[in-house]
Amino acid sequence: MFKGKIFANRYEILKKIDSGGMANIYLARDKKLSRNVALKIMFPQFASDSHFVERFKREAKSMANLSHPYIATVYDWGKEEEIYYIAMEYLLGENLSQIINKKGILPPSEVVDIS
Repeated sequence: MFKGKIFANRYEILKKIDSGGMANIYLARDKKLSRNVALKIMFPQFASDSHFVERFKREAKSMANLSHPYIATVYDWGKEEEIYYIAMEYLLGENLSQIINKKGILPPSEVVDIS
């Protein structure tokens, strides 16, 4: 849908990589810093709902204050043409949901490694 679009004169959408309850996540190229990022773009139907917008902003700010090897670093967030986005570190590999779907219940030793 957004492939080739450039957000905030900076992030070029390369491809869709995931979808969630209120946003799609795309692989994008940060043209300013010459690096790949994960760009989370809120579904347009939520942009006019102040509850969802505040939740999205709170998520960006909360994640930006975390530092953990298994949590993507937030680089930027903003609004472009009534569409909200969060730019974050692009991490290769599976997310926790994918790991649980593949392996089932994780042993305590593996949970400790992740946390």
